[in-house]
Amino acid sequence: MSQQQPLQNSNFFRRPKSISSFVGVIKSKVTSQVQENSPVKNSIWQANYHDHIVRNEEEFKAIFYYIKNNPKNWDKDSLK
Repeated sequence: MSQQQPLQNSNFFRRPKSISSFVGVIKSKVTSQVQENSPVKNSIWQANYHDHIVRNEEEFKAIFYYIKNNPKNWDKDSLK
């Protein structure tokens, strides 16, 4: 079993060499660069994200369609 690292102020764990660890490193590096070159000091990231392994072409097409057409539906969004 691989060693797990606790996330700061959280009961969740991030496994080393996992997708979430990779995303965490990318977000950290990008955040540092943005903050060095911008007066913006607030978070630039969405608070959470959803991991999903695309297992076949049908799933890929459904996800692609959702991403492509999502901006067109923002005016209908009840959470805005």
